[in-house]
Amino acid sequence: MRWCVCVRVRQAKFFNEVFVLSWVTKQWRLACAESDKATGGCPARRHFHSAVAWNRHGARGPSTMVVFGGKCNGYFDDVWAFDFGTDVLRERERV
Repeated sequence: MRWCVCVRVRQAKFFNEVFVLSWVTKQWRLACAESDKATGGCPARRHFHSAVAWNRHGARGPSTMVVFGGKCNGYFDDVWAFDFGTDVLRERERV
């Protein structure tokens, strides 16, 4: 099972990299970086965002994490979804 996610911040410098921790190997792995345009890319750097993880029916552990909003030189109102099964982060359309 792997579902621990981390986005790093260092002394008011924000990054938009997404790391996933494998509970089996105890190793962090970079799952998304700004250069990942082929897989949907990553959200802009931000802080004060909201995130929630949940599992689909029958899944063991969370299967998706959704990130909303935040701020960095202005406010964001976008929605991103990270799929723990495929390690793909994509911007979602608002309804």
